[in-house]
Order: sequence, then C-alpha cells, then structure tokens
Amino acid sequence: MTAWNPGEVDNWARLIFQELISDLVARCREDTRDTSEMDEELMAIFNDHLSTIIPALLLAASARSESDIRSHAHSLVGMGGTVGVPTLSVVGRELGAAAKQGDYSRCMVLAEGLNTWLGLLIERGRGS
Repeated sequence: MTAWNPGEVDNWARLIFQELISDLVARCREDTRDTSEMDEELMAIFNDHLSTIIPALLLAASARSESDIRSHAHSLVGMGGTVGVPTLSVVGRELGAAAKQGDYSRCMVLAEGLNTWLGLLIERGRGS
C-alpha cells in the first residue's frame, strides 16, 4: 500500500488558504497532532467523505444556508483533527464563523478553495 503523509496533504491545503486566512500557520500549530501515515484505504475514506461534504458545502453557500454551512464546517474540523490535517480544521472553523456572521461570499471562496484542494488530493491519489 502507498502511504500518505498527512503533512504533505496539509501543505497542499496551506498553499490554497494562506492568502485567505491571515493567521493560518499559527492556528495550524495549535491544531497539530502527532499522526502516523495514512494508508490508501484511510485516504480513500477521507477523499470519499470530502467528495460528499464539499459539493454540499458549495450548495449551502450558494443557498446562504447558515445551518448547513455550519454543519459541514463542523465535520471538516473533526476530519482535520482525526487525520492530522490541521489546515482543514482551521478552514472549517473559518467557514463556521463566516456563516454565523452572514458572510456568504467568504463561505463561497473558502468552499471553492476546498474544492480545488480536493481536486489535488484526487489527482495525487491516482498517481498523477
């Protein structure tokens, strides 16, 4: 099995979100956990879950649905902590806060960034 390094996966996310979240690096340090490498099976489960949440999040942001955005954001926070990808947790918290403030344009920008990141994960998972 090919192992996935959570740090590498997190770095891909940081490249996308570093300009959108000014204190991203500091906040990620707070969320960093010691994790082992993800194998293909865990990465596939992670990608499948993200492949469900992110399109739903894009729809929720388009519909300006605070409750749906916050629900999906909460899932992202937990997923990031579970697999050792702190950037995902930080982005989830940002999404929840933006929805609570009614900043749906920020929610959309963050959701689109997540969609870009998911594309990278899927591409890399295929060995591209």
